[in-house]
Amino acid sequence: MEEAFVIDNDVKAEWALRKIRERAAERDRIVETSTEIIESYKAVIKTEVDRAADELAVLEGMLQRYFEAVEHSATKTQETYRLPTGKLKMKLAFQRMVPNNEALMTAFPAFVVQKPDLQWGELKKRFDIIDGKAVDTETGEIVDGVSVETVPPKFIVEV
Repeated sequence: MEEAFVIDNDVKAEWALRKIRERAAERDRIVETSTEIIESYKAVIKTEVDRAADELAVLEGMLQRYFEAVEHSATKTQETYRLPTGKLKMKLAFQRMVPNNEALMTAFPAFVVQKPDLQWGELKKRFDIIDGKAVDTETGEIVDGVSVETVPPKFIVEV
């Protein structure tokens, strides 16, 4: 049976650091190469989107001129011309209210909704952990609604 490799001296620790450095460099190379490829595809996508937008704008402009030249049905909010495979629509202009929330909240405080929000950062200063339970230091009572969890240690290697 083959024994597992164990780091038990400085030479083996240095070897492990070298391996970490090499693997991190390989990862960075692959990520950089992939990022460059992604950027080149993003440029292709942008070129295609822009070119298509230009071509579509020309066709849509021609259809709009045609729409204006033919008889079409109209409602209060839009005008429509039906074709076998689609519709040409002109939505009519209208006025819409756009709120300025800050000004309206000041002018109409009765319409402002106050949401309760716990100030945990301040409240937890009042608690302490005793025997694995959260205790209110002012009353000495165990606090319902607060659980205590143990965060495991984390080993960090810096290269």
